[in-house]
Amino acid sequence: MSDDDNIGKGALVVYLERGVLMVAGLIVSALLARGLSTDHYGIYKLVGSILVFSSYAASFGLEMTVTRFIPDYMTKGRPGAANKLLGGAILIRGLAIVVLVIGAFGFREQLGRTFNAQELFGPLLVLLLVLAGFTLLNSIGRAFLTAYSRRHVVGYVRIVSNLVLAGLIGYLYLTGGGIYFAVAVLAAKSALEFVLFFATGVQHVVGNARASRGDATLSLSRLGSYSGYNWLFKGGHVFREYSVDHFVISYFLGPSQVAFYGVAIAIPKMLRSVSPGRMLHGVLLPTFVKRYEESGSFAEVKKGYVLLQKINIVLMLPAILVLLLFVPELIELVYSEKYVGAVWTARILIAFSFFQSMGDSFYLVSHAVEKANLVFYSSLVGLYNLAADVALVPFFGINGAALATGSAGLLVFAYFMLVYRSLYDVAFPLLGGVMGTALLNSVPLLALLGVTKMVGLFTLQGMAVAVVGGFSYIGTALFNDVFTDQEKNIIVRRTNIPLLRRIWMGETTKSH
Repeated sequence: MSDDDNIGKGALVVYLERGVLMVAGLIVSALLARGLSTDHYGIYKLVGSILVFSSYAASFGLEMTVTRFIPDYMTKGRPGAANKLLGGAILIRGLAIVVLVIGAFGFREQLGRTFNAQELFGPLLVLLLVLAGFTLLNSIGRAFLTAYSRRHVVGYVRIVSNLVLAGLIGYLYLTGGGIYFAVAVLAAKSALEFVLFFATGVQHVVGNARASRGDATLSLSRLGSYSGYNWLFKGGHVFREYSVDHFVISYFLGPSQVAFYGVAIAIPKMLRSVSPGRMLHGVLLPTFVKRYEESGSFAEVKKGYVLLQKINIVLMLPAILVLLLFVPELIELVYSEKYVGAVWTARILIAFSFFQSMGDSFYLVSHAVEKANLVFYSSLVGLYNLAADVALVPFFGINGAALATGSAGLLVFAYFMLVYRSLYDVAFPLLGGVMGTALLNSVPLLALLGVTKMVGLFTLQGMAVAVVGGFSYIGTALFNDVFTDQEKNIIVRRTNIPLLRRIWMGETTKSH
């Protein structure tokens, strides 16, 4: 199979993988929220946060280095160097795991007291470290297979392991298993991924060893520089993760409030994961790069940015308005009525997610025009997020954490707008008129959803009115659209939807 075939298959599997992981993750979190006490569900959310921080601490940028340089070595006929790089990465990661284990056992009492989670750093510690160890090794496995254009294999492995996880958590819920069983299931899922990654990746290692040709010398300065830069970049982003919120909340308020915050972030996390700026990054990046290289200016990239942001606004703005309206019903349906207290926290995060999704498009632009340094500097906003958490959580509780994280996303969006204007004299439009049109198109939808709110979302009448409201927005968005004729041609050509072709192709040119 050619690399082009693997790229196509990889793109399809990535979207399938994301859908499966989203559904499986929702099922797992919902069952655990219902089956565990609030304290134990908070501890479960802390487990995920510990994995994020341990992944950063032990990363050293190795994953990106493996993904970047193994294809380089194989293209130049140096399979020995590829194996040597993989071996070095595994050795460094293994040493990091040893240090992590020693540190965790050495400071377990202090960590337990600091984060009000003595149970997590006591009886659960062994299971936690097993889980962390396999997770850290698996990230190298994913990078290795991706380097060999086997990203679709990574997708298959993650789909299988997450379906197994959902099934085992379902069994836990039915049998009344507790937090120990939940963490053990996570560890088993991670061990399964390790076995599958090893089984699928070992053939490449053996093939390289048999070839044994070419120069196997590694440029340690080059590899170290590349790894270090990526490690610093990841370090900035780790403090913009919800994980840092969990630690600060646990420190000031305890694990039970971590549980409520974990429920509050579920909807905005899912919403952001499907935003066009994120989902289309890998698909659109080659096109943006080609436009920039051919023109040598920002003009063509700016056109692509405007189109992407218009799609973002048209799709995300009404979704955010709907979620703001029905957050209480969704939390009660998925997580049970005991977590309805997280409603306003969720609303704060959902409202700010609009600016986060708008900011995602700038990552695509920055990579296309080779301004990765701007992306790195944007990650430093994570330090603001940490400071704001510490300042706001003691006074405003989990709503303070939501304000800190949400405003950090707004700052990133503002940073990109200002830095491109001041340093490169490129003014990316705010598209206020597009937002106004999208809000106007949403009026019939919101009016009908108001009726649904009164009669009840989960009644036959309420759901029927909600469906009519959805179609009303689609209709108004298609006929009172925000796209120029050139943009419509691009959308119709890329999506190949006959309805769009019939509605749009006869219209006169618009300018917005």
